[in-house]
Parts: sequence; structure tokens; C-alpha cells
Amino acid sequence: MSSEIVEAYKKYYKYQTSDSLVDLFEKIKSYDFKGYEEDSRRIIRLHSESRCRFEPSTVKSNGSSTGSPREFQLGPNASSCIWNVESHLRMRFNKTIFVYTPGFGNEYVLDFQINSVKDCPKRDIDILGNFAIESHIVRLLEALDSYCAEFGVINIVSHPHIWLFLSTNPSFREWTQNNKSKIGAFVNSDWEPSYKKLGVYFRDQMIDWRSGINFFTCEFGNKHFLPIFFVKNGYSCNFLNLKKEHSVYKIDDALFIGKDLKICSCKRPMPQFDFFAHIKNKILNKFGQILSFETFYDLLESNYQNLQIHQSLSGEATIFYATKSIQITEDLHRIESFLMQNGLDKIKLAPSKYFQLGRKRYSFWRSESAQTREFFIK
Repeated sequence: MSSEIVEAYKKYYKYQTSDSLVDLFEKIKSYDFKGYEEDSRRIIRLHSESRCRFEPSTVKSNGSSTGSPREFQLGPNASSCIWNVESHLRMRFNKTIFVYTPGFGNEYVLDFQINSVKDCPKRDIDILGNFAIESHIVRLLEALDSYCAEFGVINIVSHPHIWLFLSTNPSFREWTQNNKSKIGAFVNSDWEPSYKKLGVYFRDQMIDWRSGINFFTCEFGNKHFLPIFFVKNGYSCNFLNLKKEHSVYKIDDALFIGKDLKICSCKRPMPQFDFFAHIKNKILNKFGQILSFETFYDLLESNYQNLQIHQSLSGEATIFYATKSIQITEDLHRIESFLMQNGLDKIKLAPSKYFQLGRKRYSFWRSESAQTREFFIK
């Protein structure tokens, strides 16, 4: 299989036709990852010797990383490449519901498009504004029930700070337990443990068409990826893009692909795959190591309107929280103990009546200061 994928790329680079692309994707999807690194080096050599023979397409990013969309060129067969990859990652699957919290004058509305849902490749999105706020949780669940009745299976999309609220809300947790068969995925690019607390299968997935980096999470909680990229020295080469000045991209993510190969319970071959988006913004302990929050949600017994940990570059971590639960004191003791045990010894608390908002405002974030924008919950 290893040599077959190299030959498939060689054939595609030579002819650059839709038929050769179909053959290539069959090899990509069935790849066994034996000899992945050597195969990737051979494909890179083939890629460097090839040129895009047809007019590339201009593709626009969704702007989720920088705050504004970026344009770049992808080719040949851009639409077919995007369709095949995103369909395999199940990014075009079921009805997609986007739950968000708007800010003043829509300043903080997360307005990037989500690939849809009912009739692919039609683009469609349902905005359920304000529903993440506690007083509207009943209306949110009524809306989700309505979509489940209409479409059968739905995806639910949101951002990490809202997932934390939803996953600690008793009503939402009960709803997910009662509707497991109707939930196709909880889609989010950053924070998996919030889904795991719900006890419902989620399918996290990502594709960056600039770099080619992609992954999806199977029903057993393991990450898998398609061999359409190779990362070395902070740069990623997108094998499907022959527009050279747009095919090699400097990334700000950390990626590790191990050499040991296992077979996942889902029957897919599985090299170890670790991905950290926006590495410069990950919380570090005093030894300069990235903190893992994999077990963080196991500490929580309260339900929250907000709970975020933001770290300044000086190393001080601020715990922002808003809750009406009486168990908050016990929770905070456990959180502080968790952080100290993991090598973070400068910690302060910031109780408030505010829900932290803003594009890319993750639950755990490192930046120049530990302050975040706030939006009052009425």
C-alpha cells in the first residue's frame, strides 16, 4: 500500500485529471501508514518537480485563526479536493446548528461559515443567538428538538467557552443523554474534554487548506488523519496543491506524528497523532511545558455561566468564573490544586457576573495579559 499511494500521487501530478484524482483518493483513504515518513518524502520530491497545469481556484479561509478571511490559490481540481476531504472528515454531514452568544452591535458574533448539512454542497447555517445564556437554555433545547424532528440527525457547533457552559448545564446534559442517536457530532477545534463529560460521542475535525493539516476523531475518541500533508521544521506542504507559492505554509501549530503504528478499535491504522493549535497561546507550566487539561472537567461539580483560565506571559494564571452553584468553593480548591500539581504556582481568582466573549476566546489561553473582554449577562 505504501508504494501504491506514491504511484497514485505520481499519476495525479502527471495528468491532473478528475479520474486520476478519484484514484488518488481511494489510495489516500485506504492508506495503511506503513512507511509514512519515507512515502511522504518521496511525495514531496514528486510535488517539487510538478507544476499546476490548470488554472487554480481562489479559496477563502473562514477567518477563525486571524479574525479575518484570507485568500489563497488551490489547484488543480480545488472543488473536488475540498469535497472529497471534507466529506471524509464528515464536515458535510447532517444538519449543522451553530450556537453562539452575540455581543454589542454584533461585534463579537462568530460569523464564519460552516459547511452544510442537508443538501450538500449547499451552504447553510442556523444561528441560535443568545441561547448559550442560562435563561434561554429551555428555548435552546426546544429548538434542537425541532431540528432533530425535521432532519433526524444534527451536528451542534460552538466555541469552547460556550461548550463549557453547556456541558456543565444539567438540562443540556440530560438532553444529550436522551438524544444520543440524533447527534451526529459536536464540532469544535479546540476543547475535547468538554464533550467527554457529556458521555456522548463527538467527532472533532479540522482541515486547514493552506497547510493540508487535517484530522477527525472516531467513535473511540482517537484522532486519524488523511496523508495529504507533511510537516517539517515548522512548515507544512499540502500535497494536493500544486500552486507552488501557496502549497508550503509556515504553521503556528505544534504537530507530532509518531512512528509506532497501532490498529484503532474502529479498524483504522493509527500512528500516534498529537496536535496543538496556536502553540504560542497554550498555557505553560513553570518548566515551559504545555499543560494538559484532559482531566480538567472531572474536577467540576458546579454548573457554570463562565469558567476560563487565562495566563499572562509572566506566567500568572487568572481563573475567571461565574456560577450560582454552592459547590463553587470546593471546585475552586480542586482547580487550584490541579494547576499547582501541574507546575503552575502563580494563580489568582476573578469572580464576576460576566461571560467572557470574543473570537477565538478559548477556555485556556496564554497572551500578553490575562484579561479578556466581557459581556454582561442580563
